[in-house]
Amino acid sequence: MNGFEPKIVGLVCQWCTYTGADLAGTSRKKYSPNIRLIRMMCSGRADPAFVLKAFEMGADGVLVGGCHPGDCHYIEGNYKTLRRMLLTKRLLGQLGIEPERLRLEWISASEGERFAEVVDEFTDQVRKLGPAMVSPERMKTTHAYPGKILVIDDEEIVGKSCDRILTPAGYTVEYVTNPKKGVEKVLAGNYDLVLLDLRMPEMDGVEVLKRIKEKRPEVEVVIITAYSSVDTAVETLKTGAKDYVPKPFTPDELKDVVNKTLHPQKQA
Repeated sequence: MNGFEPKIVGLVCQWCTYTGADLAGTSRKKYSPNIRLIRMMCSGRADPAFVLKAFEMGADGVLVGGCHPGDCHYIEGNYKTLRRMLLTKRLLGQLGIEPERLRLEWISASEGERFAEVVDEFTDQVRKLGPAMVSPERMKTTHAYPGKILVIDDEEIVGKSCDRILTPAGYTVEYVTNPKKGVEKVLAGNYDLVLLDLRMPEMDGVEVLKRIKEKRPEVEVVIITAYSSVDTAVETLKTGAKDYVPKPFTPDELKDVVNKTLHPQKQA
């Protein structure tokens, strides 16, 4: 397409890919000026919502860069990135956006030349695809991105189980075992739903629920607990919880309550 120069957003890890880009600069390696880098502490921070937002705001391509597998400063952040980006490519297809407009690369701090090569290759690839032509209205009305979920439960196995059940459905799932840290993450993050245990050390679920609803009332909360009773159900619902699921729950029960909470129009 004559005269078309793509706009590319780079979501890159501070420790590896961003440092590799810096090395490319100090080594005077020339590469396409079409990319604009956004530095993150870890590529695991590359939320699918960030990718969709980039396209909504006019990007023609998104490059995600992280440490090589096994070298992540946060142990497994890049493995989560790989899983999320594979899902995100599928979501882009549902939106009518070519999956080739999203590229994931492992580039270390010592690979300045490789960074330059990847940027040039990706820029040429996107240039051949032409402008993304993404409709903001379609991005806002689609449910291709189901939502971001935080599990707050002092038993790690519960968080891992929720992750295993909900991630294949397209949800982004994180979990913490410390309720105080969970509150901090909710207040600082962009979560759509919190799956919250009731009985935890340091702070019980009702107090966590109150703090979340006080500062972030738009975040939905579903209670998950083995100590279910009518009284506790009524108390949490009055405090602002959306629903209540007793443990142990089946995968279908969990998916049903999450879908009903985040996408009630689909359940109609």
